[in-house]
Amino acid sequence: MDFTIASMKKFAFIIFLLAFTTSLSAQDKDDFGIWSSISGSWRISDKWKVGLMAEHRSLDDTRGLDCALVMPSFEYRICRFLKTGFASEYVMCGDNTTQLTARPYLTLVVSSGPLSVSLRELPIGEYTIETKEMVWTSRTMFKATYTLEKLRMEPYLATEIFIRDGWKKTRNYIGSEISFGKHSYADIYYMYYVMSGKAYQRHVLGLGYGVRF
Repeated sequence: MDFTIASMKKFAFIIFLLAFTTSLSAQDKDDFGIWSSISGSWRISDKWKVGLMAEHRSLDDTRGLDCALVMPSFEYRICRFLKTGFASEYVMCGDNTTQLTARPYLTLVVSSGPLSVSLRELPIGEYTIETKEMVWTSRTMFKATYTLEKLRMEPYLATEIFIRDGWKKTRNYIGSEISFGKHSYADIYYMYYVMSGKAYQRHVLGLGYGVRF
């Protein structure tokens, strides 16, 4: 694995910074959770890609379960700056309910040198098996990524807005993807999670590991 000492130091620094920032943020009445995931994606042609992801999300200062999910997906690149896809989740929620989701999406990507800016529109349908209820939510994400090629890092800022009968919640991200080589990478981020109608907000430390083929 060709991974420089400088990159390792950057990796350790980001983990420390995110963990330290999150621990400070969680000292008030807000909640803190950890979202940990593992994923894989396979490019089967120039246009098509398939993927699979599993994630565990905690809350109540990591003492409780928010949800655990498995999500297969596929993606089709329409052209250099536009792609579409579909994903479906099987979600086991902490309140002992189970959901199935449908997630079609469309993403516009504009790049200039190391800077990439994207806009993703994701209408998501959530079907709760126990209550037989189906609800739809519109999710719009803006994301800016900057590639640090020598460090094998892609730091990013993002915000995601949820709309269902008005504004529902917003997730704000700061993080970085870190490459370990040709096929594997980590995604580490801090998220500030603002929710409508809640007396508290949430702070999330995200830890992901993925492989690409």
